[in-house]
Amino acid sequence: MINWLSPGALRGARLGFPSRAFGRAYKQQLIDLLDVAPGQTVLDVGCGPGTDLSALAERVGEDGSVIGVDRDPAMLAQARERTSDLHGVEIREGDVHALPIGPASVDRAKIDRVLMHVAEPDAALTQLHRATRPGALVGLVEPDWDTLVVDAEDRQTCRDFTWYTTEKVVRNATI
Repeated sequence: MINWLSPGALRGARLGFPSRAFGRAYKQQLIDLLDVAPGQTVLDVGCGPGTDLSALAERVGEDGSVIGVDRDPAMLAQARERTSDLHGVEIREGDVHALPIGPASVDRAKIDRVLMHVAEPDAALTQLHRATRPGALVGLVEPDWDTLVVDAEDRQTCRDFTWYTTEKVVRNATI
C-alpha cells in the first residue's frame, strides 16, 4: 500500500515561485511530510533544475539515493550542475508517462507542480505507483487554479485573465 499525502497535509502552504519565501516554505513542508530517512531511495519526478535534490540527498545520507527525472534537457543540465558534488544523486532523462525507474524501487516520491502540465495525469500516477515499493510515501503538490483570483480595478479583465489561464495555459487546471 502507498501512503499518499492528503490534500490538506500542506495546510496553509502558498504555491508559488520556489525562490520566494512562501515557495521555499511549502517545499520544505513537503519534504518534511515525506519523512525521508537515511538509506532510502527517493524519486523527484519533474525535478526541473534540481532545486530540491540537495535537501533530499542530505536526508537519505551516504547509504541512500536520490533520483531526479525530467524531460527537459536544459533543466537536466542545471540539475546535473547543481548536484555534481553530491553523493548518491542521479539525474535521468525521462517522461512522467514512462518513468525510467524499475518497478517497486523507491521508498519516497514527490511530484511538485507537474501533473497540471502532463497529457495524461492518470498514466503519470500509474507510473508513480509502479515505481514505488509497498509502504512507500508519495507527495503530490499542485496549485489550486480553480480559485485563482486577480485583484484589479477592471473586474471583466480579471475574469478574462482567470478564464484564459485555467482554460488555455494550464493543461489540467483542476487537477
